[in-house]
Amino acid sequence: MELFIILAALVAGVIVGSIIIHLYNNNSATGLISKATSESQQLLNTAVKESSDIIANAENKSVSRRKEIDDEIRDRRREIGRIERRIDQREESIDRRSENIEKIEDDLRIQVTEIEAQEAEITEQMLGI
Repeated sequence: MELFIILAALVAGVIVGSIIIHLYNNNSATGLISKATSESQQLLNTAVKESSDIIANAENKSVSRRKEIDDEIRDRRREIGRIERRIDQREESIDRRSENIEKIEDDLRIQVTEIEAQEAEITEQMLGI
């Protein structure tokens, strides 16, 4: 009988131990899955935050570069405007000089005509002497 009690206690101990090991393994697996899920969620959150930071940084750089380009375009347009004004001034100066030269040429033609008329008159007078 003692042997039967010992065997029964031994069998009961094995059964209880098996149940405890089974529950522990289930809880360990659940714990591992929970831990893995938590870590993957943290990684995902970190990745989302980093991607948001990268996008925000890229947008800031884009806005900054766009402003630089706009400033450069504005400066170039101002420089083109200054160059165009200088060209217009030079053209006006050339036009004035050209008009002055034409006026001088007209005056010279008149003088040449007057001189030729005087020469003809002098020649007539000399022939008539």
